[in-house]
Amino acid sequence: MSFSTTKHVSQDPAYLVDSALRSLTLLNPSLRLDAQQKAVYYPLPTTPDEQHQQHVAVISGGGSGHEPSFGGLVGPGLLSAAVCGTIFASPSSHQILSAIHRVSTFSNEILVTVMNYTGDVLNFGMAVEKAKAAEHDLQVEMLVVADDVAVPRSKFGKVGRRGMAGTVLVQKATGALASLGYGLDDILAVGRLLCHNLATIGVALDKVHVPGRDSETFLSHGLAKDEAEIGLGIHNEPGCLRVQGADMELSALVRSSLDQLLNPNDPERAFVKNWSGCPILMVNNLGGLSVLELGAALTEVVTQLRETYGMRPNRIISGTFMTSLDCRGFSITLLNDISLAEFGVSHDIPSLLDHPAGAVGWSHNINSSHRTLDQGQMDGTSGAVYSIYMDALQQYFRARAPDAIAVDSFFWSKALTNALSVLAKYTPARRGDRTLMDTIIPFVETLDKTQNIGEAIKDAELGALSTKHMRAGLGRSVSLGFVRFPGRA
Repeated sequence: MSFSTTKHVSQDPAYLVDSALRSLTLLNPSLRLDAQQKAVYYPLPTTPDEQHQQHVAVISGGGSGHEPSFGGLVGPGLLSAAVCGTIFASPSSHQILSAIHRVSTFSNEILVTVMNYTGDVLNFGMAVEKAKAAEHDLQVEMLVVADDVAVPRSKFGKVGRRGMAGTVLVQKATGALASLGYGLDDILAVGRLLCHNLATIGVALDKVHVPGRDSETFLSHGLAKDEAEIGLGIHNEPGCLRVQGADMELSALVRSSLDQLLNPNDPERAFVKNWSGCPILMVNNLGGLSVLELGAALTEVVTQLRETYGMRPNRIISGTFMTSLDCRGFSITLLNDISLAEFGVSHDIPSLLDHPAGAVGWSHNINSSHRTLDQGQMDGTSGAVYSIYMDALQQYFRARAPDAIAVDSFFWSKALTNALSVLAKYTPARRGDRTLMDTIIPFVETLDKTQNIGEAIKDAELGALSTKHMRAGLGRSVSLGFVRFPGRA
């Protein structure tokens, strides 16, 4: 017997879907809604310069109940449009075709991305073929994402793996490529490569009740109070394992889930053969998990990836991206960080995920807000100094940060000191030579002594000011002799 609630703010699914779609335009007034076709659009570039930059539109969609997917992912840098069906049901081919025609007014190259469910594949596929037949100069391609590992090879037959939260990573990467001006063929090729290097597993404490459906039937087919299900689908499809008692503890749930994802000796589920040591990790809230619990799940996943599999995720993305209504559970997605150079793509996967996106449902993680600091963005000696220093700092974090869940001021001071020692191997500059080292060295030394960032900043500022009264020991200014700069004494 299920212990999940059958209460909803409305038992009218049509009302809920329509109202939820309208809310997107309230949150982002730049979006456009075709209420009749249940389609959300982001007006793509209209000026000649903007159109030259992006000429590929990315469309997706599927049943409602997975919010913020897919309407919440419409916006610059992500989806151009999303078409929604009723709860857990594919939109019709007529709805989808209408969206394709509308998008084709500003783009003659369109990528349609869908999850691998029969209704979605058939309806979106039908619309794609009709669009091609109607407009001969229109290029439309469909990308099907199938990342679930719960259903073994021996059971999914010709249907294949189900689509899960990994779809969002594919949409984010392909949307970024489109906004960067890449062509349809390149974007499609990259999308297919990502799909082959993607795996997701879900964990749920119970099935979900769909508004408007019979409550008694639902209650009689749910999980018991002391049960959890690994691999439960986002439409209440059966998972691969039900667990009870101690096996329901978070550490055990994560352990079993990662085994489904990463066991190379499981011929039924080893869909990705060669995992990199630094994959992209997404921990996704399936809809009803508290922020507290999701945070605990993320920490447990990262800890076990490090300790059991020797993996240190290159990017960590956590939040609510693809739900199953109010399902109390989470999903774990891993994406190999593989090279895209063979397709002529100069960007790597992390940079595509970091690429700015203006969608309501795409949360911007702190660890993806940085910009790569290298000589391509700051040339000359300063660029080299900063690049060596930051590279050394990054290497220290990658090697040692997983050993300490809390990266505190002490850890930072050791990391900065190590980076300084690496930099010192490549430059003879020291304090008193009238270089960047007059700022870097006092900052690092003070932080190491005091663990006080404020004091370290003060000493760095004093170091910078002190260079006004120094003779240059290195650099071009040596040949100028002593030059005293005006300003504060």
